[in-house]
Amino acid sequence: MNLTYLEIDNQRAVYNTLIEAPPELEFVDALLFSWLFHDHSIEGVVLDPEAIRRALTNRPSRNYKDRQIKHSLNRQREIAMSMLDGTRKNDKIDLLWLREIHMLLSTPNSENAGRYRTRDTTPGVYNLKCVKGSTVSYHLQKLFDSVEDIIENEHPIRAAAKIHWEFMQIFPFDEYSGFVGRLLMNQILTQAGYPPAIFHQMDRQNYFDALDTKSSRLIPVVLEGIKSTLDAAQHFYDNSQMIRAAY
Repeated sequence: MNLTYLEIDNQRAVYNTLIEAPPELEFVDALLFSWLFHDHSIEGVVLDPEAIRRALTNRPSRNYKDRQIKHSLNRQREIAMSMLDGTRKNDKIDLLWLREIHMLLSTPNSENAGRYRTRDTTPGVYNLKCVKGSTVSYHLQKLFDSVEDIIENEHPIRAAAKIHWEFMQIFPFDEYSGFVGRLLMNQILTQAGYPPAIFHQMDRQNYFDALDTKSSRLIPVVLEGIKSTLDAAQHFYDNSQMIRAAY
């Protein structure tokens, strides 16, 4: 596994160049598009690519449903962008951060924004035996009491996978738990200077299977998600170099 970590470390230079260079905002836009599309696909929501483009370019909504999708996508885009541009680099990852992210994702004026679930529930598309609603607060507190220690003592990729896996076993919110959990994972990765792990639609079942077993099974899935981002960066960079060479 250490060899794979080393390979990823060696491939980060191109990604960092594209993220940090203002002229390459096209790459950031493409990355955000992929992030939003695949993250919704994981939840079983296949968005029309045009709906994503319309939301991200702030074009007028065509109807009520379109307007709801637009609001949701823009909120998620803002959070993801803040991770990519370093705005949230110094954020402390704690329960206040968690609740803030959930409130940002939630529908405006929602009574459930930032509130933990209290009922026992089947977590949507996930085949998980999550903790009872009455114990969510206890288990979250226990997890976040250990977050700082895990991040300090584990490789960032292993730490992100472990914390995400444990978070998903708690499944603390009635809505958006999956989205929040993956943002938590990517906050850990981006704070450590790694690209976000974007789980592609084709890897959905591998992701679900890993969540249903043990945290170590999730590490290869997170690695694959990071590699997908790195591969996209390399492909974008190679194409841009070819275009520049042609001129």
